[in-house]
Amino acid sequence: MARLEEKNDEECSSPYLGWTLEDRLAERTAFVARFVVLREGKRSRAHRKIERMVWGVETTARDLALAFKIVFLENGDRSQPVDRDLRRALLHAQRAHRFFRLEYAKRSTDSFVDALVDYERSNVLLFGSIAGQRPGGWRPAKELIGEAESLSIAHLLSSAGALLAEATLPNLEGEDDEDSTDSED
Repeated sequence: MARLEEKNDEECSSPYLGWTLEDRLAERTAFVARFVVLREGKRSRAHRKIERMVWGVETTARDLALAFKIVFLENGDRSQPVDRDLRRALLHAQRAHRFFRLEYAKRSTDSFVDALVDYERSNVLLFGSIAGQRPGGWRPAKELIGEAESLSIAHLLSSAGALLAEATLPNLEGEDDEDSTDSED
């Protein structure tokens, strides 16, 4: 895979400097997969907008996290649970993409619907056909396939205006709370 080119001073501090396209695809796939799991039992109208999202090959996990955060802010969701889930998904992606790079890159998608199809297929492979989603989170992929309207994250980010300044990503430094349990959602 080709290396990503250095383009300007801002990208020099990018966490993706020197990554292959395969690395970026793998991290993005790991992020989306973990985010789906973390939010599957949680109710939010923001999920309906996220389910319509599409992205390009160069989209990073951080780009998606920022787009997801903007949608939750637009919806008025509480920041703490959303930030916690975004942080957990980003931390998982940072770790997992290194070990499962080829598998995650091969499973890379360009839409949230395709990511849900992959998630559902994985659940069937792991748990059999009786495995179901926890109620309240994402709609089944079969309900979403063929919906006419999609939402480009590039368009979302460019039209976010004031929310973009408010939509900072959670700090990934410090205590790793991957396995902590929180009763407040």
